[in-house]
Amino acid sequence: MKTHTICQPHQSKRDRSLVRSGAKACKCLLSRDAALAVLLLLASGMVTAETVTLTGQTRLPQLPGAEVTVWVGDQTSTHSADDTGAFSAELTFTPGAELVRIEACGAGDQAAICHVRLVHSSAEIEQRAGVEQVYITGDLSPLSTAAWASLRLSIPGNVVPSDLAEIEDFRRSFVSSTIGRYAAILSLIAEGAAPLPEGAETLVDVVLDRDLLGEALNSIDSGVRDQREEALVQNDNLMRIPDDDFALAQTGYFVPLSNPDTSGARAFEITLDGAGDGFYAEWTGSGSVEWANVHAGEVIFADDMEAVGTGTRYVSLTAPDRDSIIPPQTFFFLPPGENQSVEAETRLEEVRWRELDASEVLRLALVRDVQNGVAPDRPDLDPEEIDSLGIRFADSYAISRPDSASVPPSPVPVAGSNWVFPRCDTDCRSAAGLGNGANVDLIGFNLDGTASSEIVDPGLTWTQSGQRTIIEQGDETVVEVVPFGSTAMHIGDLETTRVVARSTRADGQTLMTSQLTIEADPAFNFSADTLPGRYESMSPFGGVFVLEPDGTGWQASLDDPAASRPATGGFDVEWSIEPTGDLLLAVKQRDTDFTLAWWALRPVREATGGFYAIQRLGFFGGPVIDSAGTLLFWREVM
Repeated sequence: MKTHTICQPHQSKRDRSLVRSGAKACKCLLSRDAALAVLLLLASGMVTAETVTLTGQTRLPQLPGAEVTVWVGDQTSTHSADDTGAFSAELTFTPGAELVRIEACGAGDQAAICHVRLVHSSAEIEQRAGVEQVYITGDLSPLSTAAWASLRLSIPGNVVPSDLAEIEDFRRSFVSSTIGRYAAILSLIAEGAAPLPEGAETLVDVVLDRDLLGEALNSIDSGVRDQREEALVQNDNLMRIPDDDFALAQTGYFVPLSNPDTSGARAFEITLDGAGDGFYAEWTGSGSVEWANVHAGEVIFADDMEAVGTGTRYVSLTAPDRDSIIPPQTFFFLPPGENQSVEAETRLEEVRWRELDASEVLRLALVRDVQNGVAPDRPDLDPEEIDSLGIRFADSYAISRPDSASVPPSPVPVAGSNWVFPRCDTDCRSAAGLGNGANVDLIGFNLDGTASSEIVDPGLTWTQSGQRTIIEQGDETVVEVVPFGSTAMHIGDLETTRVVARSTRADGQTLMTSQLTIEADPAFNFSADTLPGRYESMSPFGGVFVLEPDGTGWQASLDDPAASRPATGGFDVEWSIEPTGDLLLAVKQRDTDFTLAWWALRPVREATGGFYAIQRLGFFGGPVIDSAGTLLFWREVM
């Protein structure tokens, strides 16, 4: 097994996939004098080097004889996997914030198959290696490769991060919803069930290029892809076994994101205790549960966590004394051949929680709701014939953070400051098309423990415990705001803080959401004299908006934000600044007077090249002014 432990970076044409991904490959060509100089530095105590053996396994498929490249920051070393695809790499480094990443590329017929895994910082690895100075990584697989790619695609410029600081603003805000889909595509290509797109030489090429990903996605039947994704979910080797790192008694928060600019999002809370009891909450409700570790349909007790093999492994949450963990959600449907709608309800019968073995520094989970659609008054209806009835799964690939995990210091409100911050509308239900749970308002935090919200003020008081902020509303709703991690919007330039808002109503129901928060500037207002211009809006309601001085304008989705308005498509816009200070946009069907939606933006603060605002969306019933919303950024297009 070849091992090089001290390297200098250079661009290597030998490893094509590394060069294309922007990484720095290296060969170890230190002269004897240079090596001696390094040894003298180490001996002097100026640099404290540690030697750690990193071991791991390639999987799905295994890559016998693969070339394994290990990055410690920008420094690399190369190694070889054995005939089972396992590898061992002896590394010498000074523990610090440098990220450790591994890429394994197959040999011979497997040359196009490359797996990547982002491990952790070198300091964390050295600490966890223990007295044996051996660190066992999780498997390098399509799942770990998909997680790495999802992070990379969420960072502006698709840069290759080399230390923790370069991912801190993104590791709790990257797109998690696509991980399972990406992993399924890579798995199918790896086994030859789908073609490698033209222009790609390795799987890493595919997963880091949105055009190649789209081409691969279009070449695979959606049913085949879904079957493969489910097979990956059921593979034990991709799921962590509960141990000290996956504590049995814990509270965990989970946020699934589908866009790097997502401000308001769903969230989950799962709390477990050592006695098999627990609590579950999501954006539609909450309830007490019983839980068990399930493997192939059998319970694994806490003292027997070493089961291996293939099958099903997850933490199962159920409510044996109720037919639904959370209050059932009512819906209506029209049975085939009938003209009278039927009332039905969705019951949450089970929640299955899996921790994905995709990265040590990117904590990821799959939260699967097992839902049952039931029409109590129509037992004659066959669930096999009606899609909305019967058992179905709702999957959320989510960024995970145990409550006990450390979070980098994040900005939080202080007395005398004004913030975009969560609060609940009446019954924690939004009138602005944003669903249940807390959304954000402009809140002023006063020295006497009171607080006032600008859009609607239900009467607020506030306290803090560490970085947690607890807001009590006049309607007896309590909103506990927990920092999830510092983050940044894709096109905004100011640091924001992603939080989880845990809203408990007077009836005891807890609703979970996630929001981006930021300190506001009370002096910032919209002006009809300076506002006209062209803006690129962040999602979820993206595109380019052009506001003309006469109160008209248009919206379109443009590849080039500075391009002319297309001849067809898009919308007409009428805009005004309301007495409330809101920028009100009436979005109309093009060349008609029909208004499809109203968009109200409350000014928050200026930033380089644009502004932040709180957006609320109204549809056919008219504009929604008196409601909390979500943070948004508009970038001015020059």
